[in-house]
Amino acid sequence: MFPNVAKLAKTVGVDIETVKTSPHANMFSPFEVMSPESLASVQDSVDRVYDAFLDRVSSGRTLEREAVHEIAQGRVWTGRDAQKLGLVDELGSLDDAVKRAAELAGLKEEFAVLHLHHEPDEWEQLLDTWLRDSGDPLVALPRGALSDVARTALRASLQTQNRSGIWARLPYTLRRD
Repeated sequence: MFPNVAKLAKTVGVDIETVKTSPHANMFSPFEVMSPESLASVQDSVDRVYDAFLDRVSSGRTLEREAVHEIAQGRVWTGRDAQKLGLVDELGSLDDAVKRAAELAGLKEEFAVLHLHHEPDEWEQLLDTWLRDSGDPLVALPRGALSDVARTALRASLQTQNRSGIWARLPYTLRRD
């Protein structure tokens, strides 16, 4: 479940050095085998989330906790099967769910749904055009996921042009206001 590419990296001549500030800082590093302590920590976290899930579903659906455990156990159910098992009341769209939630809250017609829209900047428009017009089969992937990744890569590339020194790419962007 947790990949380890240390041997592959060594084979292609990549040496990995780790600097960390706590024993578990590199827990998910693909360059080291996960320690038994780290594996136990991950399992503990999974167990706590699963216990909370069982409590919430059994309470919310008025089912016995053990009955929920019997039908759950990491499975994913289709809507129809979930309805047969008593996990959902009705099948429908997101709009249906919003309308039903408003009814249950007693809002009748006194609510509005706000759809947030992001106006793309010039680089996003350029990238979207490039992705749309590209013959690359990877572009056939869902546009939202691919274009977000591509936008991030394009911005990082533009920021590093004509600069020297050591660069590290962070999982977020720092900005001065």
